[in-house]
Amino acid sequence: MRRCDELVKGDDPIARWESAVKLLGGKKGKLFGGEKPEWNDPLPKHLWSQGTGQCTSFSVAINQLSGIGAEYVEYQATHRLANKIDSQNSALIIDSGRTYAFQLDSGKQIENWENRDGKVYFQSGNKSLEPMKVTSHEEAMKLCLDQLFRKGRYLLILHRGPVVDGCGTWGAITMFSAFHRALKLQEPTQDGLCRIQYLVFGQGGTKDLDVRVKHLDSQLELLLSVVAGEDVGFRLRSEVQDIVAQSSKLWGNPRLSLVETLENKDGKTLRLWPVARFEEL
Repeated sequence: MRRCDELVKGDDPIARWESAVKLLGGKKGKLFGGEKPEWNDPLPKHLWSQGTGQCTSFSVAINQLSGIGAEYVEYQATHRLANKIDSQNSALIIDSGRTYAFQLDSGKQIENWENRDGKVYFQSGNKSLEPMKVTSHEEAMKLCLDQLFRKGRYLLILHRGPVVDGCGTWGAITMFSAFHRALKLQEPTQDGLCRIQYLVFGQGGTKDLDVRVKHLDSQLELLLSVVAGEDVGFRLRSEVQDIVAQSSKLWGNPRLSLVETLENKDGKTLRLWPVARFEEL
């Protein structure tokens, strides 16, 4: 948290918020600094056992629970999935972007996935990325951790909703940015509209503090209602509560912002951090 304070530029709140937005949007994260860990110790199973968190976690969990026996592949340190190729070069693909396993015949393309003679290419922006085999699920998770270390900019808790008409939907999002000194509380998109509200630390006093805490608790209830496994839900909720305690101690009590309602046509709105606005005191 203190490192984030050092990186954010500007004296007034608006300038600091805009500086924080730029830091979040950068291709290389500056949050952790130092040298990348080697991950020599055995990785804890809860990183993937419930399938929550990263794309790698989802692929490993589904592959192990289903007994499909798929192999893991990586795409230039940007994405990982699992696939199983049969004798006809048809691919059974496990990818978090679809939230379920699906079949892709040789020579066919569905959205971001293309099967070229038994090799599943992944479309990222304007690039078609070639798959690189990974030896095991633990090696896949280590590659995932490497990516998080290089690009890590915030703590993200993402709630995925059900599949509707063959497409994944997004649920509530609770996101913490130390650059902004804020928790982003985002409701599920409804009727094409995305509603965003913040708890901004250092902006509030003791008055109505219990109301703000209850508001956060209601958001965390959404987390617990969709996370697979009571143990994972409890751990995530405890982490958020710990962040609130540490942030309040460092920056001061939080203040609840006004709700920002944005149109969400292409999903990119979910990544935005509009400037926090507050009721006049």
